[in-house]
Amino acid sequence: MKRYRVFTSYSLEEKLKKIKFTDWNRLEKLKRKLEVNPLAGKRLGKNLFEKKWGPFRIYYVIIEDILIVFLIEFSDKKEQSRVVNYILANWDQIIAEIRRSFI
Repeated sequence: MKRYRVFTSYSLEEKLKKIKFTDWNRLEKLKRKLEVNPLAGKRLGKNLFEKKWGPFRIYYVIIEDILIVFLIEFSDKKEQSRVVNYILANWDQIIAEIRRSFI
């Protein structure tokens, strides 16, 4: 069975700190789940997925060939379409940056 490495973007962590997020164990639990089952979320297109996470949605990318799951961003339901459109519009840059960081 494949085991993925799961990483979190710096901007996601900073955004969580801004809203005074305190349950970091919950984030670690999500990461462990995605290590073994990265397809647990809803596919939004390309290799972009969304996972409901309490009142939020976490958006992540799966890069199959290097076995990486990268948590990019989160939002509430109101911001969902803006965040997804931004990620998809900048898809090539995002993937290139992830690859550059981990290869």
